[in-house]
Amino acid sequence: MKPGKLNVAGDLSIATSPRYPIRGHQLGYRPKTNAYDAFSVAQYDQYIRDLALFGANSIEIMPPRTDDDFTSRHMKLPAIKMIGEQSRICAEYGLDVWMWYPNMGLNYTHPDSIQKELAERNEVFAAVQKLDAVFVPGGDPGELEPDVLFAWLEKEAQVLHKYHPKAKIWVSPQVFRPTQQWFDAFYKHVNKEYPWFGGVVFGPWVKMTVQEIRKVVKPSIPIRHYPDITHNYASQYPVPHWDLAWAMTLGRECINPRPHDEKAIHNALDEYGAGSISYSEGTNDDVNKFVWSDQDWNPETPVIETLRDYARLFIGSDYAETVAQGLVALEQNWRGNLLTNDAVERTLMQWQALEKLAPQTVLQNPRFQMAQIRAYYDAFTRSRLLYETNLEQQARFALETSESVGSLAAIRQANAILEKAWKEPILAAYRQKCFALADSLYKSIGAQLTIDKHGAMGGRAILSTTSTSRLTTRPGYYPSFRKLKN
Repeated sequence: MKPGKLNVAGDLSIATSPRYPIRGHQLGYRPKTNAYDAFSVAQYDQYIRDLALFGANSIEIMPPRTDDDFTSRHMKLPAIKMIGEQSRICAEYGLDVWMWYPNMGLNYTHPDSIQKELAERNEVFAAVQKLDAVFVPGGDPGELEPDVLFAWLEKEAQVLHKYHPKAKIWVSPQVFRPTQQWFDAFYKHVNKEYPWFGGVVFGPWVKMTVQEIRKVVKPSIPIRHYPDITHNYASQYPVPHWDLAWAMTLGRECINPRPHDEKAIHNALDEYGAGSISYSEGTNDDVNKFVWSDQDWNPETPVIETLRDYARLFIGSDYAETVAQGLVALEQNWRGNLLTNDAVERTLMQWQALEKLAPQTVLQNPRFQMAQIRAYYDAFTRSRLLYETNLEQQARFALETSESVGSLAAIRQANAILEKAWKEPILAAYRQKCFALADSLYKSIGAQLTIDKHGAMGGRAILSTTSTSRLTTRPGYYPSFRKLKN
């Protein structure tokens, strides 16, 4: 594949069909995400088309009112108008449109409160030209008792069918502290198979395994996976045995290509559902989306083939193998103890070799830059960990040998050693490279990697100068993939 040109073998013959009927991703236009709220209509069109090329047939959008404060400085359009554009784009590409719609009202039994909620849904459902399904989480947010929940959903379905007669409502048992009584009541309603009911969603905070759900609900009732592909810890599928240094610096929501992990998660559970629509908070999980779509299409697809296709289509045929291997290397950076993982430096060397040969069009490609910033940041973090661990050992030695100089003098000496972490910092060039790439990604795809400069939400940013090492160091120098004060 090259611009304006596609070469294929003359005897090419391919026959393929998807294993699962539901294949998609959530693209919520809300401030809580790390990029989607900065997307323009054209960027949504491009991104949705990109996903469709890898087999996605569904996009999940969100109503204007969720558990977010809709005051994002990034938004190009009011949310009610953007969801209309998202729906239109999907309709033009022949994709299904889902809507994640939590219950944000304070009361779902009082007639006045119910009428207020129904009026909002009239406005929202009328604003989208295509809507195939509404996913109402059982909680996080909007937790209701099952009898109240399903009575409300009956009313919501009536409004939904005014504008989208064939749309179904799906629900999840997504509650924080469910009792057995709650589960019994929930699945009693599920198994009644109301005319408006679509199926059950298995996602984060569901306290039953999908295997258990499959046994409880009737075989005729489909289950949709709602996999969290966007978070690294405090999540549905955390990075296993993640080194503390990564967790403290990269944080919960960094750029996180996890191709082999995603395939393993998908293939462990896929047989219990009818496909999936992923939970995503932005572009940080970009690689994971394409891996997941390929697995929903064909779970036998080797991860490396997806990554080669990804690189070939989005970066260039000349980089299919090198970029694919570079993405695999980024995932390998997270394996094992960081102090002894010298593969981190080799990963950076792979991306630096690409840098030297790639033209400007590749160097400015956001997908190339997302991998590039991780390669530099990972190498920076490991070097810093080695440096500061050594300083800590020196400081401990100074304290352990304090008899010769006295306790106070030893404490001063130990403090002086520890202070080198910020007084004599290392790899300033790598730090500046990360910030330059962050600026470029903000300009191109609205990626919000810092708080003050790029307007990320606190706790969801991907770069930070807050020191989070194992040492007692001063905030202000090091970038880490959490919060940034510029």
